[in-house]
Amino acid sequence: KYFAWQGRITVMYLGRIVEDGPTQRLITDPRHPYTQALLSAVPEADPELAHHKREIELRDAEIPSLLALPRGCTFHPRCPYFVAGQCDVAVPPLEALPEGGRVACPVRMGERISLLV
Repeated sequence: KYFAWQGRITVMYLGRIVEDGPTQRLITDPRHPYTQALLSAVPEADPELAHHKREIELRDAEIPSLLALPRGCTFHPRCPYFVAGQCDVAVPPLEALPEGGRVACPVRMGERISLLV
């Protein structure tokens, strides 16, 4: 789920904010794996761009129950960047990005990813 206002987007997963920031930065440089998965799932009308679009491979397609949230990051059971002992221990805080916005993923905090290959 995402919310957008005044040129900003906030992305939530299972009731928690996982990333927010200026629309342009978030669309072109998503840091949280869930944001990356959301954007990679958007159909691309341009066949040339669609051919070069990066697919995010989730570890599991099943969404955890809101009645029994996983420990740590709620996205970790599905996350392709999962680090045992880190992602499944504590809920990651939202940390400020120098480019604007915040992300709740210490594993991906400093990394940039292009959704085009």
